[in-house]
Amino acid sequence: VYKRQPLFVWSRNFVQSKNETKSTNLLLIGLQGSGECFLRTLFPPSKRTLIASFFLLDSTFGKNFCSNIEDGNNASCLIYSLTNDPLEKQSSAFLVLCRYEIPPELSNLWAETLFHHIHPEHVVIYDKLFSFRYKLPNWQTIEPPLLRRLSSNSNKENSGFPLLESPNFVDGPAAALLTLGQVKGFSSDLFLSLVDSQQLHAHNLHAYIPTLTFLSSLTTSSTSSTFKECIQSFSSNQSTAMQSFGRTLQTFAQGSNNVFL
Repeated sequence: VYKRQPLFVWSRNFVQSKNETKSTNLLLIGLQGSGECFLRTLFPPSKRTLIASFFLLDSTFGKNFCSNIEDGNNASCLIYSLTNDPLEKQSSAFLVLCRYEIPPELSNLWAETLFHHIHPEHVVIYDKLFSFRYKLPNWQTIEPPLLRRLSSNSNKENSGFPLLESPNFVDGPAAALLTLGQVKGFSSDLFLSLVDSQQLHAHNLHAYIPTLTFLSSLTTSSTSSTFKECIQSFSSNQSTAMQSFGRTLQTFAQGSNNVFL
C-alpha cells in the first residue's frame, strides 16, 4: 500500500456526483516545473474556471495548506475549464496545472485516477527534460531553449517538431499518461523543454511557444473563444509573452518552492 494516495474532488457546482465522469475534446496537462508554469501563464486566472482539485494525500496533508485552494504556496493539482460556460455538459477544453512532483511509483495510479474522472479525445502534455539526462549522437552538447516531442499519433513524423531521439526516453507521469492514453484509444502528445539547472528561466518556457500553432490546429467550431483568444494573444506578441513568463517565475520564487524542479 502506498503511503501517498491520489484524491480527485470535483467542484460542487460542476457535477451532481463525486464519482461523475466528464468528457472533453482537449485536455492540457502542465506537469510540475516548466510545463505547469507555461500553461499557467498562457491561460491567466481570468480565462479559467476551477472545476476540480487533485491531491496526493499523506500524513502531512493539510498542515501547511492555505485555505485559498488556488494560493501559490499550495502544492496542489487544479483542474480548470477553458470554456465560455464551464457548466456546459460537454466542455471543449480542460486544463490541468500540477504543482507537485509525482513520485514514479505513483505515476500509473495518478494517471488512471485522472482519466477515470476525465475522458478526453486528445491529450497534450507539457513537461521538462533535464539536460544531464539528455543524450545526443556523437556526444554533442546543446543548451536551452530546446523542444522535443513524443506522440501516439500516426502523423507524428510530419508535425514539424523534432522527436525525442534514441536512446533518450521518458518515465514517470509523462510516460504513464502517454501509455494509458494509447490503451484508452485517444490521441496523446508530449512536449518536453530542456532544463539545465535547478531553477527555471524564461527561455525554458519560451521553448514551448512553437506548440501554439499545434494547439491552434486542434480547435474546432465548438472550441471556446476563451481558448482561441489566449492562443492568439501569445502567438501575436512574443515579447509580451517573455515578460509574462518572467512575472510568473518571479511570483512563484517569492512565495514558494514550486518554481524549483
